[in-house]
Amino acid sequence: MLLLRKKPTTAPVRVDVALVFPIPMSFTKAQRSAALIGHKLPMTVDIDNACKSLLDGCNDVVFKDDSQVVELHATKSYGLKAMAVVRVAEIIPQIAVEIAS
Repeated sequence: MLLLRKKPTTAPVRVDVALVFPIPMSFTKAQRSAALIGHKLPMTVDIDNACKSLLDGCNDVVFKDDSQVVELHATKSYGLKAMAVVRVAEIIPQIAVEIAS
């Protein structure tokens, strides 16, 4: 785990989540191959519930509160090793400037 800041941010954030599930032992060799190249995807866990748990775990560690999440992108796939990869980036609000002509 890589944390680049010592205090939780209070800025708005974008969160990218990649959930990787182990390939079931019951899969045939063909199903395993399909799963590893992304042609077969896991549909057992609700992605929204998994993200909610991960975001709750980031409270007071990565960001102050998960209400700061203004963008969220999540994916599920199979892999050789189960893992959750979470990437958090602060969003810098862009100020729109209208130039009078």
